[in-house]
Amino acid sequence: MSVMKPPFGSSTDLSQARDRLAGVAFEAIWERDLDNDALSWDENLESIFGYRRDEVASHLGWWRERVHPDDLARVEQTAADAIRGDAPGWSNEYRFRRKDGSWAWVASRCVIERDAEGRARRAVGAMIDISKLKEAESQLRQVLDTLPVGVAVVDRAGDVVLHNPASSRIWGRLIVPGQERYAKSEGFWHGSGKAIGPEEWASRRAIAEGEISRDELIDINTFDGQRRTIENYAAPMRDGAGNITGAVVVNDDVTDQVRAEEALRKTERLLVEAETLGQTGSWEQDLISGAIVNTEANRRLFFGDDASKGARLEDYVDVLHPDDRAWVTERRGQLLAGTGSGDIAYRVVRPDGSLHWIFGRATVVRDESGRPLRVYGTNANITERKRAEEELARRTLQLEALSRRLIEAQEAERRAVARELHDDFGQVLTALKLNLQAQGRGDAESIALVDGAIARMRELAQDLRPPLLDELGLEASLRWYVEREAKRAGLASRLALAPLAQRPPAAVETTCFRVAQEALTNVIRHAQAHVVDVELSAASGTLQLVVHDDGRGFDVSAARKRAAHGGSQGLLSMQERVALAGGDLEIDSAPGRGTTVRARLPLTAGSDT
Repeated sequence: MSVMKPPFGSSTDLSQARDRLAGVAFEAIWERDLDNDALSWDENLESIFGYRRDEVASHLGWWRERVHPDDLARVEQTAADAIRGDAPGWSNEYRFRRKDGSWAWVASRCVIERDAEGRARRAVGAMIDISKLKEAESQLRQVLDTLPVGVAVVDRAGDVVLHNPASSRIWGRLIVPGQERYAKSEGFWHGSGKAIGPEEWASRRAIAEGEISRDELIDINTFDGQRRTIENYAAPMRDGAGNITGAVVVNDDVTDQVRAEEALRKTERLLVEAETLGQTGSWEQDLISGAIVNTEANRRLFFGDDASKGARLEDYVDVLHPDDRAWVTERRGQLLAGTGSGDIAYRVVRPDGSLHWIFGRATVVRDESGRPLRVYGTNANITERKRAEEELARRTLQLEALSRRLIEAQEAERRAVARELHDDFGQVLTALKLNLQAQGRGDAESIALVDGAIARMRELAQDLRPPLLDELGLEASLRWYVEREAKRAGLASRLALAPLAQRPPAAVETTCFRVAQEALTNVIRHAQAHVVDVELSAASGTLQLVVHDDGRGFDVSAARKRAAHGGSQGLLSMQERVALAGGDLEIDSAPGRGTTVRARLPLTAGSDT
């Protein structure tokens, strides 16, 4: 509803206006006598709204009956205000019932003729069907309400004249007056964090300078206390003469997107730093196009500072160590065929000539039919680890060689001490006994002590190094030792010593005997057993010794832990001896079910040191 500016002046002007309005076929022209409310219509009323001239009563009441009840009071009030005042006319939008009973939205406007005293005498106006315009406005409103972005239209003062729900949702609420809104809006340029002043908002610049703004990334503090990031757009609106009448503003809430992108950039930065520190890299190859995507860290693993390499598969093949190239290529084929592992370690020679070890892990992505589409993975520089492993292996070999020499020296020393005890000290004791007997002193007690010393000396010599082991071999030595120790301990012994086709190397014989000696000692000291079984056999180039007892058993895992911390030296000694001889030792035991010690030793001459 609005009061019209006076387009016409005198009565003549009013007649001319009526004539001009009547010439517009899409408007129904009406004339109203303001003294008696007589109302007349032109013939366009039928073509527009369906009423024939003979159906139209020439009185205001006919019109009132066809105005929508919800609109009538408002429309008549507008007319009454204009008539009582000094307005030149009035205009209105309301719903008017057509002949077919449907409702049409109409826009009606008129001019008022007044007498010399200024009293309103008659009005001439036009009524146009704006239903399609209203329908378009409704559709536009539906579109605006559906849009996920905020849309607002402001006038030249910056006041909001149209907005959608998304705009209120983004900002927390809507402040219509422009000056108040600009003063209270808090925004910061996303890149710099600098605050945005009232005159710097895009809509203000559009109204004042006709500037079009796009993709402005702004952090805002909303009116309901939240922090959001928006992309801001604004453009000026102009009338037919090109004058700026307002601006259209679009806000897109990109908070989640920006946070996700920033988190991704942070993750990528951390990944790059981790790859650099850990000397690792990532890659992916499209198997359809052959295109390869690398992280910078991955490219440097293979090519160092040569940035020209890494886009083709051939670049990677070229830097493979010549001795590894064929089998690495074969392994790749197996991986793509689905028959090989994705893990591999190999050597590369960088363009600068340096040698590096690479450990790679790859995964193949396939379509529903199983055809490989792409392959991706990670690589790590394990050169230092390989060098450490090689150094550890070298030192282990040195340690094993030293241990073998130590055991050999120990056995040689035992042999020498046993010989000296038997030959030298034994001869002295024997001479002492003969001397006592020759003097006829009849000192039986002294002679008995000497006999005991001679017997003990012989036992010590045999324990240090049984002469049977050197003279008659392993089987005879085991039989003699087991029977002697079992008899001393009150154990029943069962021997199953298979004849050996050929005599094992000396180092293997010594190791086997020492393992049996240590195992039997443990049975006697700890097992509380009644029977001990000893078996010796050879098959497929392997010598096997088995010592089994029916004693109380023990926790093998706990014993190994004690051995690792300096306890259970006998167990540790057996393990080391067998390992140095190139064999393996197995101990099967548990509390309450006895113990079985099984040693397997190679019969090859190469095991002799």
